[in-house]
Amino acid sequence: MAPPKVLLFGGSGQTGRYVAKFALEADHDVIAFVRNPDKLRSVLAEVGVSPALMQDKLKVLEGDLTDLNAVRSAVRDSGLSHANGDVIIECAGKPKAFQILAGKPMLLPAVRAIAETMREIGLKRILIQTGAMSVDPRLDGDPSYPFKTFMVTFMSPLMWIKGMRWTTWSG
Repeated sequence: MAPPKVLLFGGSGQTGRYVAKFALEADHDVIAFVRNPDKLRSVLAEVGVSPALMQDKLKVLEGDLTDLNAVRSAVRDSGLSHANGDVIIECAGKPKAFQILAGKPMLLPAVRAIAETMREIGLKRILIQTGAMSVDPRLDGDPSYPFKTFMVTFMSPLMWIKGMRWTTWSG
């Protein structure tokens, strides 16, 4: 039996690129739903994925998570099978231009569309990873960095938000 296929949302992001890399290196076929296919190939090359591996095991679907019909089509048309153990992995975060107070919600509607479509076609495996309130000191140029630092440091204990904590990345 072939290894399970992976439908990956957010494959060119900070976490998604490594999920794609490790899945490809583990011989999974990866279907990546991304806004910018060229960026995906570029970041995968940066983390050491060979062009040959990308050619053989990677299929790229260009789309945006705000286009819920495109999200639903990606899930429906991916050819994923529950019997094969195929999985959807959602690693997308906020787009760079997103503003905390004025931005349009993106992630929750997209995840809802993914889950609803999974039910329709009988898929049962999804992994959702997000670092919405993780604080990486290397990203201190991000306009939301001071807000996140404040929330993680001061507000999460007051609001008893389990699992929200200061996260330091190494690598």
